[in-house]
Amino acid sequence: MACGTPVVTTRYGTEDYCFNEINSLVVSLKDPKALANAILRLLKDESLRENLRKEGLRTAKLFTWDEKANKVEQLFMRSIKENNL
Repeated sequence: MACGTPVVTTRYGTEDYCFNEINSLVVSLKDPKALANAILRLLKDESLRENLRKEGLRTAKLFTWDEKANKVEQLFMRSIKENNL
């Protein structure tokens, strides 16, 4: 996604940033036929590829190292407060 490549994925582990038909194609887990159909769809549909590429790049820009570091810091601070450390 961050490289400008359209993404085909499953929803598990990607639910925070992969949204079907918006910035990726999300298929059911353990469904090779759905995976193959999504890949074929991308190969055949240039407009879809371009839309997913653009939206994927836009999404990837939201996930910076600074943003992740801030979230981890907030998690640690919340844990410290909750455990009276």
